[in-house]
Amino acid sequence: MLLLQEEKGEIFIGMNYLPTAQKLSLQIVESKSLRLINTEPHPSELYVRATVLKRGVFSKRRVASQKALPDMMWNETLSFDLPPDHIPDISLIVSLKQTVSKTKVQTKREEYTVGRVVFGMKTGTPRAQAHFNDMLRSPRKPISHWHPLY
Repeated sequence: MLLLQEEKGEIFIGMNYLPTAQKLSLQIVESKSLRLINTEPHPSELYVRATVLKRGVFSKRRVASQKALPDMMWNETLSFDLPPDHIPDISLIVSLKQTVSKTKVQTKREEYTVGRVVFGMKTGTPRAQAHFNDMLRSPRKPISHWHPLY
């Protein structure tokens, strides 16, 4: 039995794989009901970072930061080069990060992970594995689902 932490909100993600171009595209659409850290009186921002771990090598991409709100619209796409023979071994980690500026100059920032979702053929929750496998069965077609953040 897989025990998970408390949900920290949800994120709507679309994925598609382009076999000819050997690219994995990840559409970060929106997030809702986020359990943010109270940072008053300091302002905070959110961003989404996607990390592909393949054969011991990390590849990272991120969306632009936005003012932190419990419900966010992102509408950004991240792409990763991914040869077909690497697909069975990858883990795709989508993390939602909150940053807090403690000074007016914003040189000192604290960062917190609000939550994450892990995708892969062999990794992640059953829902995340199903989403990843549905994407692979339907190349070139975006497959989108809501996922709880943990």
